[in-house]
Amino acid sequence: MKVVYHCFGGTHTSVLTAAIHLGWLPARRIPSPDEIAHIPYFDDTPTESIGSPILMGQDEQGHQVYVLGLRGMDPILVPSIVDLLRVLNSYDQIYMVDTLRPLPFSGRAGGFISRRVGLVALGRPLILTAVRKAYPSFVRIALQTKEGLSGGWARGQVQP
Repeated sequence: MKVVYHCFGGTHTSVLTAAIHLGWLPARRIPSPDEIAHIPYFDDTPTESIGSPILMGQDEQGHQVYVLGLRGMDPILVPSIVDLLRVLNSYDQIYMVDTLRPLPFSGRAGGFISRRVGLVALGRPLILTAVRKAYPSFVRIALQTKEGLSGGWARGQVQP
């Protein structure tokens, strides 16, 4: 089974949630800004990787965990991806999980400033503060995803 956490750029909320899923970040406390900043790909995913899944690792159940940036196309692309997988008869092998919703506006602004404008010194503190504020929501997404995987979601489930 493959889990694909997706967000706008594939560099903040999807990376954070994948790190929680993989046990790289704690589920019982809010990590420090430094802990978050040192996750592979956090605020550092190459722009040319947007639209391509990036393998983050494999969880303890053997599921591959990916991150994917969709540049705001998720309302269009996610159903299309699911339909394509259905046609290929393999859509029971992938779970796509949206991670952008819990991020407050300040985080979206920080991500834009850091990644699109290139002012990392200004944008990164904003995104770190925002993801720490919403951290319990990201933990909930990761834990619900893991629970669903171990409990055997119905074929074709796209999101918890």
